[in-house]
Amino acid sequence: MDHQLHIPVEGGACFAVLHEPASPCRGGILLCGPLFEEHKTSQRAMVELGRSLAATGYRALRLDYTGCGDSPGDFADATVTRWVADITMAATWLSGRVGGGPVGMFGLRFGAALAIQALAAGLEVQWLALWEPMLSGEAMVQEELRKKLMKEMLTFGGSRQSREQLLAGLDRGDRLDADGYAISPDLYRQLRQVGLPAACPVLPGRVLITSLTPGGSASRTAVEAGDWFESQGAAVTARAVRHQPFWKLIGSVDCRELIADTRDWVAALPPTTNAAAVGPTAEDELPLPVADPGEEPLALRVGDQSLLAVLHRPAGDGTPKAGIVFCHGWSGSRLGPHRMFVKMARRLAAQG
Repeated sequence: MDHQLHIPVEGGACFAVLHEPASPCRGGILLCGPLFEEHKTSQRAMVELGRSLAATGYRALRLDYTGCGDSPGDFADATVTRWVADITMAATWLSGRVGGGPVGMFGLRFGAALAIQALAAGLEVQWLALWEPMLSGEAMVQEELRKKLMKEMLTFGGSRQSREQLLAGLDRGDRLDADGYAISPDLYRQLRQVGLPAACPVLPGRVLITSLTPGGSASRTAVEAGDWFESQGAAVTARAVRHQPFWKLIGSVDCRELIADTRDWVAALPPTTNAAAVGPTAEDELPLPVADPGEEPLALRVGDQSLLAVLHRPAGDGTPKAGIVFCHGWSGSRLGPHRMFVKMARRLAAQG
């Protein structure tokens, strides 16, 4: 069963989906997704991974960071510090709801870097699973710049500004539009500092690192991550898989074998106890955070299935001017391209 909810975080709440197991709870796992358009294009794989892990008895929590997905705030106002705090508080919330069972984390692309930053900040988890980790914030910004310049070349026949001019603008205090996502100077400065930390206070005992490349060979960053975790004393399982980079593609990509491999690795982990975890284990004793009444998560019954949606309510007690349904396109999601549907729904709700 999937529960849509808002997780209390510092200064507000983050939207999340809790994939609830039908069997007794064995533990929990926090899913940390990527940024920019990779968040949208990888969403279906993240949903299927969460449900697959829940089928093995784990409470899987899929988080939208502040300014991302259905969470409050604008991307332009987000920072790495805030995202790391979101992850830490979400993992702590989940830890209190697994009845002493172990809690692990999963990270895809830059979600892996954010998960590692949370570990370096003192978050304690028992294990970690990463898919094609993007470890450097500087490298991610450069990749987004390449995408921006290539799209301008295809659309306008050339770029209005060079890479150097765009970066100089950030250094001057200008915001950079990266495919519909505004990178602020503060976020840019923090992203440039993201990399593998010197050490983590408490290291996960076991780490799975899966490299996904068209040729099936391990990427440089996956090898770097594996070497770093081994140097810190973690037991690392490294795998290289021939797979399409689904986070870059518009169409749907079959990730069932990849998901099954990670699910089986998690299911085979030796039982451990999370001493910090407290709280109920039965579903009927699991209090879920109340969402902002202005944005109500819905589960619409269609036959024996549920369609998950979010209702944006106008402020005040007046009669709404109209109702509007957002219908995404093929292989899309309710976020819309560049989070367009979320921003438009909030603007329309503000207008009644």
